[in-house]
This record gives sequence, C-alpha cells and structure tokens, in this order.
Amino acid sequence: EPSDVSKLETSVPTRSYEALQGSRRDAMGEGAAKGSEERSEKMEEERIKVNANRFTLLLGMFVWLGGVHLTLFLLVASALTMSWRIFLTCFALLVSLLFVPLFDTDGWKKKFSTFIVKCALAYFPITLEQEEELDDDKRYVIAFFPHSALPVGISALHPSSPLCPKNFKDGKLVGCGSSAICWCPFVRHVWSWLSIESCSRPHVSKRLEEGMSVILIPGGVRECMLLQEDSENVFLSTRKGFIKLALQHGVSIVPTFAFGQSSAYHYARLGPPLLPRRVVDMIARAIGFLPMYIWGAHGSPLPRPVPIHVVLGKPIHIKQKVSNPTYAQLNEIHAVYVEELKALFHRHVGQVPNAKPTLVIH
Repeated sequence: EPSDVSKLETSVPTRSYEALQGSRRDAMGEGAAKGSEERSEKMEEERIKVNANRFTLLLGMFVWLGGVHLTLFLLVASALTMSWRIFLTCFALLVSLLFVPLFDTDGWKKKFSTFIVKCALAYFPITLEQEEELDDDKRYVIAFFPHSALPVGISALHPSSPLCPKNFKDGKLVGCGSSAICWCPFVRHVWSWLSIESCSRPHVSKRLEEGMSVILIPGGVRECMLLQEDSENVFLSTRKGFIKLALQHGVSIVPTFAFGQSSAYHYARLGPPLLPRRVVDMIARAIGFLPMYIWGAHGSPLPRPVPIHVVLGKPIHIKQKVSNPTYAQLNEIHAVYVEELKALFHRHVGQVPNAKPTLVIH
C-alpha cells in the first residue's frame, strides 16, 4: 500500500563525475543526452564568467540564501545592546519591510533572477539530467525531492538557467513554495523576484489552467524533521495533493530528485528531547516552516559547495482529466510515482560522489 513506510537500500558503488559524464549517453536517449550535454557546456561557460569575480559570486549567494540569517543577526545584535529603544527600532524596521512593495516588474525580475541563477550554478557543481525528452506542447507537474534543509538544487530548473530544458524557457515553468516566505523580511522580496509563487491549491490550479508547468516539493517542511546524516528521508506516503492536481488537469507528473543536495547544510532543529516531535510538527504546520538553524561553509549562511545532480525522471502520463478523482485512482497513480521515484534513485545514486546511499520513504 502507498501509505506504508518503504525503504530502498542500494549497494551501488559511487563513481566519479567523470564516470557519470561518460555513462550518461548510455542511460539516456540520444536526443536527451545531446540536449543535456549542450546545457552542461553552456553552464560551464557561465560558471567561468561568474567565477572571475569571487566577491560578486559570494554576494549573490548571500542575497539569495542569507535573508533569514541576516534577520536573526539584526534581532540578536540589537537585543545584545541592552537598549529597548534600539531593539524596538530594529524590530519595527524589519516589520516595515513586510509592507514595502515588491517592485516585481518583468525587467527587474529577469535581471535579478539571471544574476542569482548564474551565481548558484557557478557556486555549486550542478548538473541536470533528463531521462526522457519532454513534449513541448504538454504541461507538467515537476514533483521535486528531497526538500532538504533548503532545496537549492531547484535553481537548475529556473527558466534563467542554461540547464533548464527548452520546454520551460520563456516563463513556462513556475516554482511554488510555502506562504511562510511572505512573512520573512528580505526573503519575501528575493523569492518573489525569483518567481517563486504560492503553493496553495487554488493558485497552482490557476497556473495549470493558464498552460503553465509547475514545480512542487510535496515533502515540504515536514521533511526537515526527518533529516538524517546517512540517508535520504522523504515525506511522501500520505502526500497525494500533487497527484490530485495532475489528475484534475490531465497533466503528466515528472519524478525529480536532487542527489547531493542534502549535504549542502548542517542543521540544528527544534525537537526531542526538548520538545516531542508531535508538538514540533504542530508548530511547523501552523507557521509554515520548521524552527531550525542551518549553516554551511565555515559556519556561514552560505551552503557548502557540494556537487548536486538533478535528475528529471520519465514522466508518468495522465491519459485524461478526472474532475473528482476517487481514492482508488489517487492511490493507483501515487503507487506508480513511489515506485518510479525509488527506481530513479536506484539508477543514479551510485553516480554522485556525495549522495546518501539509502532512500527512506515516510
């Protein structure tokens, strides 16, 4: 049954990135392999350009991922001054940022997102692989796993990325995230400029009706409670909302996995023995994120520059729309997705040096 906890262990030996590049054409169709290689060449050109200015690269990464840390630093620093006036002034300024207009004009968003994505691709050794070419005329639900501490691998799929499949260029793909990002100073503006939108069901449905493809991370913040150092833990057994959306709109589902992403951050999270896991889960659902502290390279807000390999699996095709899918229909497609994700993990885990060797589905 899809609701059961399932576990996949693999003993496939890890191989170097050179071996990965050499075996890619054997694992993929000719067209998909050629497209992937062309995107990799473009990405390498962009990486060389951005790496020429290391300061710009680090600044771009901090702007993208350092908003929460900056907010916490300002609050703690102002509190340590032992002056209520300074603390309240700082707090008021941060709150006021929540009401500053987004200024998300198309021209500015394109320039900003292009800059951030170039920095991300230069900072990480990111590669992207398609197991099967996607149809230009179809819409897709990209079901992305894992969430990890932060799903930084998603940058490979941004329309501004040279790795992004041609199907999703020209704004045909939108990423969807927790509404909690709208309530964090700095992060609210940055993620809006990167075209990250609400993952609420009505909003995603609207986007699909408009002919867009969407990226969803079904595991969400619940996966942060499951993080382990030696295995990939994904929250999927009861996640069927993305299946229902795909059935209702008649769009194909693409199993997607970011290998190596979970090694980008260290973390300290709220939970046992301080608080029972059930209480932490309730808090996370209420506020839209899990109270946890993450750090990366040298204890900084910047992630560790580990290799990340994003794989778009073979699409699960939905033959026709189902306005009101039954539990049986949801369970059937969900079971197929679970098996496809397991198979995808098994096929590729040995190809990425820092990938965790075991997949556990909760």
